[in-house]
Amino acid sequence: YRGELPHRVAAFAESSSPFRWHGIVETERALHDLEVSVGPGADFDPASASTTYKPEPSPALDAARNSAVARRFLQVARFPKATVEQTPSGFHIILRAFPDTRESRSGLRVEALIDTDSSGKFLSEALAWVCSSRAFSWR
Repeated sequence: YRGELPHRVAAFAESSSPFRWHGIVETERALHDLEVSVGPGADFDPASASTTYKPEPSPALDAARNSAVARRFLQVARFPKATVEQTPSGFHIILRAFPDTRESRSGLRVEALIDTDSSGKFLSEALAWVCSSRAFSWR
């Protein structure tokens, strides 16, 4: 897919129409989200996918994936997407389910939030319910 072999794929029905689906294709370096129409005369264009690239491997990301919070989150997230940001004290890693929310009626989603120092040692970790610009977390 786009020069890479797919590792995992899935299709999900849209709640608004049985003829509209969206698909996710995971490759080594990216997650691709695309709309799939299945009605009469439907056309499939894999090049229309929205591509989100995965972060480069790093000790901080490896450490974050091994945290208790991340292990719980990764048990249920079918297509996890990591974001790694450098901070003055190390790294802030966010794990989200991809795509974040497509048709969520509540607007809520769960994220795993992990902070490490520059060597990958845990500073904090939490699961957070994120609703628009507000977050509620359990530590």
